[in-house]
Amino acid sequence: ALLMHWERGIAEDTSWIELDAQAVDLYQGGQYAQAATITEEALRRAVQEFGPDDVNVAKYQHNLARLYALQHKEAEAELLYQRSLAIVERAQGATHPQVASALEGYAALERAMGKVAQAESLEARLKKIRATDPSQEKLWQQLSAQVEDLSQQGRYAEAANVAKEALKVAEE
Repeated sequence: ALLMHWERGIAEDTSWIELDAQAVDLYQGGQYAQAATITEEALRRAVQEFGPDDVNVAKYQHNLARLYALQHKEAEAELLYQRSLAIVERAQGATHPQVASALEGYAALERAMGKVAQAESLEARLKKIRATDPSQEKLWQQLSAQVEDLSQQGRYAEAANVAKEALKVAEE
């Protein structure tokens, strides 16, 4: 999935949801440059709203990195993956499922760039995280996807309840 499902502290402004939905639609339509433009705006807003070291910023950095990678802007993508990973590790801890998501995209980019040793190092970290409790990660991913779906449907109260459940799973 293009968008990482990080639900902590998203602003009440529904334009965030609209930007995400627009970016996903463009991405699914293969319009990566346009999706990147939308995601750049979301990243700018996240930095403004939350500060440069917040997990919401990391989410948009990760998403933009993926879009840049698809456009063969590897250097820009690599830098964004590095920044996103650093933020998530500081905020969530080195074994959090969000770290696994960040590592996955970053490792794929490194491999595509021919940086096999770096990719293998990142993949080893990813494997170690996933080995801790893969069922909990899968449940968290399912709940997070459900939150995203409910949010896109405008069912915010239900999305908030599911997000609370996802948070409990993530904390466990």
